[in-house]
Amino acid sequence: MGDTYVIDSSPLIELERLYPVWTFPTLWEKFAVLAEEGRAIAPIEVRKEVCSKKGFLCDWCKEREGMFHKIVGEAWNAVEEIVEKYPGHV
Repeated sequence: MGDTYVIDSSPLIELERLYPVWTFPTLWEKFAVLAEEGRAIAPIEVRKEVCSKKGFLCDWCKEREGMFHKIVGEAWNAVEEIVEKYPGHV
């Protein structure tokens, strides 16, 4: 199947800013395939952050609901540790 990539909101926002779909449609098509194959995933919080602003990226994320997952178990513990270690950055 290939590698799986865990995506944060910053790369998505920068991807839209630097490589808009109307200029680089093939890039977005290939990224969509990664999401549809389950090879590009992200926490639900990423979708919430991206969709705090309406527009193409929010719509793109909403069309790929399966890409976004709830953080549970050990992963959630790791998130809590990071938030505690770097207050104000999250």
